[in-house]
Amino acid sequence: MTAINSKLLMFVIILFISFNSSAEEQWRLISEVGNKPQLQTQLGSIDYEYEILKTEVTNRLYTEFLNAVAVTSDPHQLYTPLMEEHFWGGIRQLKAEQGYHYQCKDGYEDLPVVFVSWFDAVRYVNWLHYGKPNFGVSILGTTEGNGSIGAYNTSDAPDPLASIVSAARRNPNAVYWLPNRSEWIKAGFYGGHGKWWKYATQSDALPVTTLGKDNAANYYSGEWAIAFPHLSSAGVFNNPSWFGTVDQSGNAAEWIETLVNNERGWRLLLGGSLFRYPNSLTAEYYEGDSPGKKLSTASFRVARMVNAKTMPFSPIKAPNTEVLTQKEESTKYVTVGNPNNPPDIFYGNFGTVPYAFEMARYEISNQEWVEFLNAVATKDDPYGLYNANQMNGVLGGIERVSSNKGSLYNTKKDWADRPVTYIGWYDLARYANWLHYGRPNTGKSELGTTEGTENKGAYNTKYFEDVRKGSKKPYKEFGQRNVDALYWIPNQDEWYKAAYYDPTKLGARLYWDYPTRSDNPPDNPAPKKDTVGANYQPTDRLAAGAPFYLAQVNSYRSSASYYGTQQQGGNVWEWQEDWQYRVTGERGLRGGSFSYTETGLHAGNCDPGGLNQESYVFGGRLARRTEGVKGFPKLAWKKQLEFKVKTFHTRDWLWISMILVVMGSLFFTSIMTFFIYQILNRRRPRREKTK
Repeated sequence: MTAINSKLLMFVIILFISFNSSAEEQWRLISEVGNKPQLQTQLGSIDYEYEILKTEVTNRLYTEFLNAVAVTSDPHQLYTPLMEEHFWGGIRQLKAEQGYHYQCKDGYEDLPVVFVSWFDAVRYVNWLHYGKPNFGVSILGTTEGNGSIGAYNTSDAPDPLASIVSAARRNPNAVYWLPNRSEWIKAGFYGGHGKWWKYATQSDALPVTTLGKDNAANYYSGEWAIAFPHLSSAGVFNNPSWFGTVDQSGNAAEWIETLVNNERGWRLLLGGSLFRYPNSLTAEYYEGDSPGKKLSTASFRVARMVNAKTMPFSPIKAPNTEVLTQKEESTKYVTVGNPNNPPDIFYGNFGTVPYAFEMARYEISNQEWVEFLNAVATKDDPYGLYNANQMNGVLGGIERVSSNKGSLYNTKKDWADRPVTYIGWYDLARYANWLHYGRPNTGKSELGTTEGTENKGAYNTKYFEDVRKGSKKPYKEFGQRNVDALYWIPNQDEWYKAAYYDPTKLGARLYWDYPTRSDNPPDNPAPKKDTVGANYQPTDRLAAGAPFYLAQVNSYRSSASYYGTQQQGGNVWEWQEDWQYRVTGERGLRGGSFSYTETGLHAGNCDPGGLNQESYVFGGRLARRTEGVKGFPKLAWKKQLEFKVKTFHTRDWLWISMILVVMGSLFFTSIMTFFIYQILNRRRPRREKTK
């Protein structure tokens, strides 16, 4: 065969294999659970089945990703100009009418994507986990995740060290993920029935670099394995592992989930590459680098759950409620104990609660509200849980992106940990229902997510819309929690107790005037985590000031209440469950705001809030059931009588005295009238009957 014919044959082979290795994701099942580990590394023993991509992620696949999440902007630099400028890069960024459009360089479509960082790979995985949403932006629900949402927590970025810690491992509910070292090694080097191969080509012999030969791989043996650009299309060196994966020896190095030496810092890259020498092709070899680095030969492949299917548009997967409630939320609530405490006789006799409960330590944040919206308002929002002012109005911290698939919500930059605003009483009650049900994720507001009945959910929402629209008048019991509620809006006694009560306070009165454990107005310094003070306006100076005005919800920790709640004074007004001063008409609002005086913080103040009002200074926090407490027991009658007697003012005794005098006078007058009548009746002569 002539040299020309040999080259022609090689060209045909490359074309044929390239044509048959399409950009469609091809997954390989990694089975044989409980296998023995690889001898040299003692890794690769896996007790569950999973699937892994046959090839590294290609430029074609990554371009699809960019066109779905980096069109209007690219805040996380998922694309780098090196992808176009470098001879191994395979993607161009083009200007488009509404931002950017991405396309593969000619001939590079099926080459592995390179110049991707570990963070880029994690965000690609999040995108797969969410079902490949196409909103053109990189936000929560497309590429971003937190401790319970998405495959990986990216919420600490751009702080590199924090990101390294939080995203160290996939979330428990991850559908897709980067393989860890054991998963990656098993996929490439395990040979079945306890057998392990030295190379990921089902061979113990060093692979050759000749394309088309058995046991071949793309690595550097003193010369390039193939012609320029030397990087090979996915699967061209078609010498698969026992499970059917290709290119786990050579071509491009692959980011994996595992940390270098299991410490915070660099991430591992496995598999060697086209310019690495033969020693890089074994299971024992690894290299590492900073997870933010975009390297010329760094790529990745993805693992997933067995038979995982592309999720329908519902970007946030419901978390494990039990784990989330007990572990991740344990610090978000404080226990308000000391049941059957006396009321505050100074200001309305509020504060008596005959049971223990838990109170949210912080006001509800924009981040928490976004999670709520993405779970119940992506397909529609019939009850207006999202307010357009949250995106367009002053102090709004939430953005909504809409498409023909629905809506997606995300926090504005630097607004995630600030209190949500523009929420009304109805919104808060429905949020309590959602928490009561365990954070279900259907994309809709319906019975079992935000709606309840008299015996289901935290609140019966049957008449909410009738009262809201004015077709039904509010009544005394309207909006009271159900007896089995797990989460609820605190009533005035619960809120008052959590803010002002202190059983260790000296003196007869066990309540403070301000929720900062003080009878004097607090200072208003700039908000910081451990600052003493509150975010309000006692003088002509604002505490937080521009551009946010609202403090982060965990600010002023050193001015917490006795039970540990923070910022029950200032920042935003907080809704109460019951009517203002217990008179049907308007709900109570307590705590004041960033732009109100110390009057708002004071125990004696409760402002009115209309049921339909949603203001830029209205927020809230919730209470929830504490372990071992059932229902909402009422104060025993003896305790009620005791408190009534103790809380009588002088004016109360005067009224009672006057009532007793009047009643005594009436009684005496009645008796005297009776006796006079009897005396007069006896003296009256009797008439004889006529015959």
